[in-house]
Amino acid sequence: MRQKIVICVVAAFCLLLQSCAQKSSSQFEIIRLIDELEAENILMSPLLKLSEIDLSSNQSFPIKSFPLQDMGSGENPSQLKRKIKVWREQLNALFAPPDSRYEYQIRVNDYYCSAFTGGGFVSSVFGFADGFDSYYERTDEVLLDKAAELNFRDVARWIDSNKNKNYFLFIHTYQPHDPYACPAPYKTMFLSENSKWSHINLNGHLGGKNSIFKELPEDERQNIIDLYDAEIRYTDEKLIGPLVQKLKDMALYDQTMIIFTSDHGEEFYDHGGWGHGHSLYDESLKVPLLIKFPESKFMGSKVENIVSLVDVVPTILDEMGINSSRYELDGKSLIPILEGKDKKDRTLKAVELFDLSSDPFEYSNIVGKKSSLANSILDRIEEIYKRAKRKKTGQAILDEELKKQLRALGYIK
Repeated sequence: MRQKIVICVVAAFCLLLQSCAQKSSSQFEIIRLIDELEAENILMSPLLKLSEIDLSSNQSFPIKSFPLQDMGSGENPSQLKRKIKVWREQLNALFAPPDSRYEYQIRVNDYYCSAFTGGGFVSSVFGFADGFDSYYERTDEVLLDKAAELNFRDVARWIDSNKNKNYFLFIHTYQPHDPYACPAPYKTMFLSENSKWSHINLNGHLGGKNSIFKELPEDERQNIIDLYDAEIRYTDEKLIGPLVQKLKDMALYDQTMIIFTSDHGEEFYDHGGWGHGHSLYDESLKVPLLIKFPESKFMGSKVENIVSLVDVVPTILDEMGINSSRYELDGKSLIPILEGKDKKDRTLKAVELFDLSSDPFEYSNIVGKKSSLANSILDRIEEIYKRAKRKKTGQAILDEELKKQLRALGYIK
């Protein structure tokens, strides 16, 4: 019987929704190998991530629900209506109990579950290791300029050691994340002749989280975008490409399910801010989702429906033949969409409304022209809020090493 393998790669970046559209270099030049993966398999586009905080958005994938369903405290529905744009920042994310994590369900179906992460907000301290048979954290990743390359080296060794098992493998990297630094020749690949920096700690340069709305000269803004592009190209060629080739060389590629996605995108002052965690515009929310099914089932499909990260887990379970009905999953399997049986978008929208067909960069808010639609959306959010169950809160204890990582990523002082 052939092995069954599921690999999920989560890279902390978005496929340059804004920067690629506003510069001469093409997206294909930046992500050549990922583009080849897209051509060979399935592109879910567009994808909407329904949270704006790294910890919450990462929870949307490995747990079972929208972050709202796991909240312990927050505003009441009427307050939520008045302040819908910032509601996620006013709620505290909590963890689902261990038996609700999908890794447990996969394990009991004879899959070995392992993970390779960059620590930070995907640290085991925050409960992410629950349900895995092994959980490897590279605690120095956020400080390295070649994290993606080292990540692949570790993953490749692991695959060699477990090549005869059925396994689920979760791979996460902070490589394309502030600070933007990667090795030569990548770090200068997209820079103009007069570029000021070949690497940058953007959060530190701006002066911390309180300065994320600081305007920079256009040449400096473009310099930062170019460094971000370099990080993506480096990750593409040193992690994604080698991983796919490794599976092919070992004759494992055909039977492997591969999911490639991200927990958030980045803003480069597109709407007056930098980074992520402060707004709900597409450059932060719209992230890539590529899925290669075993035997390249559904190959070449492109799904236009709006879907969410919470749909990834049900899709994995569905493909593996695992009954997930015992869980209250917010997401739904994407397979019915691929089979043409479900044509509805799976999304909630914020109070600001945009017509992306005529306003792809979200500059013209049409909520005033679509007030009835806006009210129906708010009513739906209220219904979800009322169903959310209050859970027992917990507190993670951060050691000095984890604090150092989070400080380097710009999340704490």
